Amino acid sequence: MGLNPLIKLFFTCWKWCRLERLSLVWQFSIPFVVLATLGTCFLLFIAIRAQDVLMSRYEERLLTDAYEIFTNHVKQKGSWALSLAGTFAANNEAKKYLKENNREKLKELFLPTYKEIADKFSIAQFHFHTKDGKSFLRLQTPHIYGDDVISYRKTIQDVHRTKTDIAGVERGVTGLSIRGVAPIMEGEELIGTVEIGFRLDNSFLEALKKNIFMEVSILVLAEEVKEPGRLGTLFFKLLASTYHPFFESNSIEYEKVYREGRQIQRFVEDEDRYFRVLIAPFRDYKGDTIGVVEIGFDRSSQLARARSYLVWMFVLGIVGVILSVFSIYIVSFSFTRPIVEMIEFSIKISSGYYSERLDIRPGGELGILADALNDMIASLSESRRKLEEYSQKLEEMVQIRTRALQESEEKYRTLVENIPLVVYRALNDGRIVFINRYIETLSGFQVNDVLSNRNFWKEKVAPEDRARVWPLMDRCTREGVAFSVEYRMNSAFGRTIYVRERALPHFDENGEVEVIDGFIADVSDRYQLQQQIIRAEELKTLSEISARLAHEIRNPLVVAGGFTRRLLKEFDTGTEQAKKLEIILSEIRRLEEILLKTMDYLKPFEISPKPIHLKEYLEQFFEKYKSIFNTKGIVWSLSVPADIPPVMLDEELMEQGLRCIVGTLVFYAAYRSTFLCSVKKEDQFVYIELSTEPTLLSDDDIEHFFYPFTRHQDTPEMIDLPVAKIIIHKHGGWVEISKSGGQAVTLTIIIPV
Repeated sequence: MGLNPLIKLFFTCWKWCRLERLSLVWQFSIPFVVLATLGTCFLLFIAIRAQDVLMSRYEERLLTDAYEIFTNHVKQKGSWALSLAGTFAANNEAKKYLKENNREKLKELFLPTYKEIADKFSIAQFHFHTKDGKSFLRLQTPHIYGDDVISYRKTIQDVHRTKTDIAGVERGVTGLSIRGVAPIMEGEELIGTVEIGFRLDNSFLEALKKNIFMEVSILVLAEEVKEPGRLGTLFFKLLASTYHPFFESNSIEYEKVYREGRQIQRFVEDEDRYFRVLIAPFRDYKGDTIGVVEIGFDRSSQLARARSYLVWMFVLGIVGVILSVFSIYIVSFSFTRPIVEMIEFSIKISSGYYSERLDIRPGGELGILADALNDMIASLSESRRKLEEYSQKLEEMVQIRTRALQESEEKYRTLVENIPLVVYRALNDGRIVFINRYIETLSGFQVNDVLSNRNFWKEKVAPEDRARVWPLMDRCTREGVAFSVEYRMNSAFGRTIYVRERALPHFDENGEVEVIDGFIADVSDRYQLQQQIIRAEELKTLSEISARLAHEIRNPLVVAGGFTRRLLKEFDTGTEQAKKLEIILSEIRRLEEILLKTMDYLKPFEISPKPIHLKEYLEQFFEKYKSIFNTKGIVWSLSVPADIPPVMLDEELMEQGLRCIVGTLVFYAAYRSTFLCSVKKEDQFVYIELSTEPTLLSDDDIEHFFYPFTRHQDTPEMIDLPVAKIIIHKHGGWVEISKSGGQAVTLTIIIPV
């Protein structure tokens, strides 16, 4: 529905209610009273709704954080158990007694320790197993041993298979516990395992409750009753709890969380208390769901506070409506009384009766209006006299002014159309009403297209710069603040142009922005020159820093390597000390290789450029190195226009750089893919674009494509990519690499003509 139908509907309701027959006071008062009442009701509704939403989000976040604390608490207990198990597994006496099958000595060694940590830290299990997976010593029940625990204990099976530590929740003979199992190794041989387990009971949950101030229950799967043609019904039993479960043991909520492995939240009323309950999966050490965790948040105090706020909002809303009605009536009466008198006076003026003046003098804008009516009486008589005089000379003056205006407009148009700048005029809403034809030369957009597009003034700014430039434009149109800014503009041909725009607002008699005059200058050449200077300075600075760093590293590296080699001679081969020294020495050699490679990067070299025809040069290059593509069955194609002008290149160095870049792109390219090389000229630069479809090339690989010490291929005769980039910079060019369409990678080499 548009604006006009709404206006017609309003006046229809106005006449139907016969409001037009009421006095001006009530015509002012009634709509404002209705709007005040509706606005108050709307604000109350928004406030209540916002309160409910915020409360719900707060409770949801609390429960989610509580579940995360629970899982972290379980992981922490597992880490403690694993740390203790690893400490005991490294005990040489334990290894000795376990290998000798001396149960009594092992018991005598660790029983005092077990009693102490069991009392202090609620340790439930301290268990040694033999290398064939049988129970060797349970310190919690020393008289029970010899049973084949590896047949039903998954953690012990995994430790035997991987010979690494494992921790987490697992069911044993005594039930679920948080266990840590560590291998007992003698060299590379597994001679047994040791297990430490924490109790997973009410005391564990009570300690957790002190941190999250919520009720927690853990339920595990008891049985599944199969039913023909459908999934069986799951029954859960309570493992531990600080309160009691909120649902039946076979509730659909527990079953849904168990089968789908995701969290759900429900509202529960229990013994005059209102809870929000989170039901989440309870997983073992492998991540398999073995039960559910139920966390209940008591929201009774939240609801009581919300109800008190609701009462206060209603009371304040009613008081606000009453005060609004009274204030609106007083204001309407005071406002309309002088208006009625001025209306009667205006009727007299319209009938030609100018002799009397308006006697009332209200304050504010109405007082100004009364003075204006009195001044109008005097000015009407004077205007009538002047009109009679002007009517006699009007035609002559019009002719003179018309000729002068035509001459001025012709001079202005000639100047504006021939100046090498874009000159425009825009209204305060951004719509351009005039622009010279240089816009066609600069950007390729036609003048008529620019004038017909109401949003061209802002849309011409490239999307990357709009967040920076648009606020300046908005401030210019709203506050009348001139601006001068550089940004990127996309041409009609898809080319990026760097421009500087200056906008000057003009104001009307009321101080409001009436029109904006602007100028746009092309600064692309200056921008490209600045970028070349910046890249040259960056390269020079990096070279100086790298050379200085390499020099500072070399001396301590030589000293460290010499001392390490001398120490290595003092130890027999194969000893523990010799192995550690060999590791240190290998790392020192790797640092020396990196240092040598860095010095290779920093070797100065000069180029000897000469005019080269790119078409012939690239054809010979691809024909010479076509074997690079044949190794992966890649089909390559070359597209070079015949009118590409010659460029100044060092033929040998550029060939080495191109070979390294092309070889690296082929290294990443998929088998039997295509490799495209195209050349184009824009302004004073030639763009060599190399495109292919890679197999595995992440955004991080693209970002670090030219970083040093990154090995893309194993061909030893190829120079590294950083040196290839330096060669291109030495030619006054630069390199850009991007990923387009989600698959293709394009590397562009830009070289000045």
